[in-house]
Amino acid sequence: MAEQNILDECNKDKKIIFIEPRGIKTNVFARGMSLPLLGLISLATMLKKEGYDVQVYNENILGRDISTHELKADLLCITGLTSTIKRGYQIAMQFKALNPNGKVIIGGIHASFMKEEAGKYADIIVSGEGESIILNLIKNGSKEKFIDAAKVEDMNSIPIPDFSVLKNSSRMRITPIMTSRGCPFGCNFCSVTAMFGRKFRTRDVEKVVQEFRRIKTRTAFFYDDNLCADKQRAINLFGSLEKENKNVKWSAQVRCDAAQDEKLLGKMAGAGCQIAFIGFESVNQKTLDSYNKSQSIDDIKNAIKKFHNYGIRIHGMFVLGSDEDDKSIFRTTTRFCNDYDIDSVQYMILTPSPGTQLYNNLNAQNRLLHKKWQFYDGMHVVFRPKLLSPSELQQGAIDCYKDFYTYSKALNGAANVVYDSTINYLKSSGEKLRRYFPKNWDTTLLGKYILKKWLKQNKNYVRYLRTV
Repeated sequence: MAEQNILDECNKDKKIIFIEPRGIKTNVFARGMSLPLLGLISLATMLKKEGYDVQVYNENILGRDISTHELKADLLCITGLTSTIKRGYQIAMQFKALNPNGKVIIGGIHASFMKEEAGKYADIIVSGEGESIILNLIKNGSKEKFIDAAKVEDMNSIPIPDFSVLKNSSRMRITPIMTSRGCPFGCNFCSVTAMFGRKFRTRDVEKVVQEFRRIKTRTAFFYDDNLCADKQRAINLFGSLEKENKNVKWSAQVRCDAAQDEKLLGKMAGAGCQIAFIGFESVNQKTLDSYNKSQSIDDIKNAIKKFHNYGIRIHGMFVLGSDEDDKSIFRTTTRFCNDYDIDSVQYMILTPSPGTQLYNNLNAQNRLLHKKWQFYDGMHVVFRPKLLSPSELQQGAIDCYKDFYTYSKALNGAANVVYDSTINYLKSSGEKLRRYFPKNWDTTLLGKYILKKWLKQNKNYVRYLRTV
C-alpha cells in the first residue's frame, strides 16, 4: 500500500493563511513595538510570487483575535514562540473544527524543539528554517509528518518582504529588517544558536540597501541577533545606508563589543541609528560568566559611555535570576542603570526556553515549576532559583521596574525635551518641533503603564508563586 500523502499538492486556487498568534497581552512588544516575525512574511512572499493565494495574520497587529471568517481556508501555517504556542494550538483546533478537510502546518522555534507536542495539533511539523522547503512542500505535498528543514546558506535567496501580504500592515509604525542569521556566541539561555547555529550568515549589503529604500515608516528595527557580529561588514552597511540619506531612524540589537570600534560607532550614528538594544544581562560578573556571556562589567560601562558619546540611546536588557544572584542583585542593578543613565531597560526574568542548555539543565534537575508555555515570556518566574525563592525573584523584577520607571524621571525627561526642542527650533528657522525625538520620558511612562497592567492581570500568578 502506498504511503499516504499527508499534505497533497496545493493548487493555486486554494487559500493559504499564515498566523502569528498573540501571547499574554501585557508585554512591551505587544504594545510599544508591535512587529511581525519576518519568517512568516518571507514564506508568504515566496508563495505569492509563485501565484498562490496567501494572507498573513498577526494577532498583535490585528489588535484582536483572528475571526472565524478569516480562518476559512484550505491550509493553515502557524509559527510560534514558546510564549505564544498555546494560543497557536488553540487556533489550530479552531481551524480544524471549521475546516475538517483543511491541513495545519506548525513551525517556528518552539515546534522545532517540541516536535511531538506540536504534532498533536498539526498534520505537519517543520523544524528549522522554512524558506528552504516551503515551495517544494506546497507544490508537491509531503508523506512525512515531521520535516527537518535545512539552514538557508544563501541568505540572498530570501526575498525582500512584501508586507502587502500582512493584514493591517498599515498599522506598523516600525518596519522590521533582517540582514543576517546566527550568532557566533553561545549564551546558555539563548535559543538563537540552537535554532540558527553559530555560523554568521549574511545578506549582501546591496540587497539590504534595496530593502531599506522601500521603507515607508519613519523608523526601522534590525531583527539581527547581533547586527555588528562582523564589524567590517557592519561598517560597509552603515556607510551605504548613510549615503541613502533617507532620514529613517532605526534601532538594532548589538553586543557591548561594538563600542570598541570608534569607526563603527561613527558610521552607525551617521546612518541614523537611534537606539542600541544591548544585552548587558547582568552587573554581577559571576552571573555573566555563568551565562557564557564573554563580557565584563567594564565592557558594559565602556559601551554605555561610547554609545552615548555618539548620540545613540541605549535600551539595556538584563536577565535576573541566575544561580549566582541573591536578593542584592535587584537594588544593585537598578542603581547601576540610574547611575550610568541608561535610557530605557528591560528587566527580564531568566527563562528556560526549550532548545537551550538552560532548559535542559533545569529540566534534568527537576527545577521547572510547570510547563504552561504562555508564562515562558521573560516576565514570569517558571523555575526554582538557587539563592532566591520564586516569589522573591518575581517581586524583585517588579521592584526593579518600579525603581527605574518613575514619574519624577518622566517629568525631568519631558522638561529636558521642551528645553532642547525649543533651542533646536530656534536654530532651525522654524522647523517643526515634532521632528525632534524625545529622550526617554515617553518610554518611562510606557514602562509604568505596562507594569501597572501586568500587575493587575497577573495578581493570581504572583499569588501562586508564594505557595511554591
